[in-house]
Parts: sequence; C-alpha cells; structure tokens
Amino acid sequence: MLNTLKQDGVETETAPLSTITQNGVRRSTRSEAELLTTHSALVRRIAWHVHSRMSTAIEVEDLIQIGMVALIEASQNFEDRGIPFVPYASMRIRGAMIDALRRDARMCRSGMSKRRELAKAYAKLEHLLMRAPTEVEMAEALNIDINRYRAEIGR
Repeated sequence: MLNTLKQDGVETETAPLSTITQNGVRRSTRSEAELLTTHSALVRRIAWHVHSRMSTAIEVEDLIQIGMVALIEASQNFEDRGIPFVPYASMRIRGAMIDALRRDARMCRSGMSKRRELAKAYAKLEHLLMRAPTEVEMAEALNIDINRYRAEIGR
C-alpha cells in the first residue's frame, strides 16, 4: 500500500511510513535515505527559521546536520498513535536544534534576556536622542543606579 505525499505542490507516492508490530504499536519501515529525501525540505525550513533568530550563534549547515540526525531519531522512535509523523518530527527536529544551541551557549538564558533588554533600551534612547546614549542615560532608562549598570555591561 502506497501513501501520497504532497510536498512543495508536487504529489508523490511513498512507501507506508509504518507497520504494526506484534504488540500492536506502529513502527517506521522507511529507509533512512528515503526518509531524508522525503523530509529534507522540512529540516531545512526549520533550520532556517531557527537560524534567523540565532544567526550569530551557529551556521545554518550545522543546524541542518543536527536536524537530519533528529529526523532519523524521530523516525526510529515514532509510534503511530493517531498523530501524523510530520508534526511529531517537526517538534523533535526543532527541539534538537534548540538543545544544541543551549548546550553550546556561552551565556545562560537570563544573561541573554538581560542583553536583549539593554539593547532594546539602547535602541529606544538612540532613536529619541538621535545620538548614542550615555551610561547615565541608560541607567536612568533602566531604573538602576550607574554602578549596577556598569556591572551589568561588564565595566
């Protein structure tokens, strides 16, 4: 029995994604090569989406590689319980990419949040003042004293 897959407006017939095992659970039967060929566009789309938010942290090719490994792992762990494979794989792929980013991060999440807050305040003041804000102006905009502001920016 063949399944019909519609990708980028083109319908293709593929082998069944799974078969029922002895205990009644569906397991993947696709080869890794067929799986990678069929869903490589999904991995690339997710990689570019993640890369657009974290472009300085990792190269898109590395994200694609992480995604391909996650796709294979997703196919090996997939159990058809009424949830289609693509949404399941998408979550696993995106999760693997984010896990890799967090594992390799030089800064904790709270530090990244603080950095975004500082950048937002800087941009707002720069727009209002039409020049680069001073440390005193930044500290006032953030409602903190100048010494704490200097500590947060590492000076």
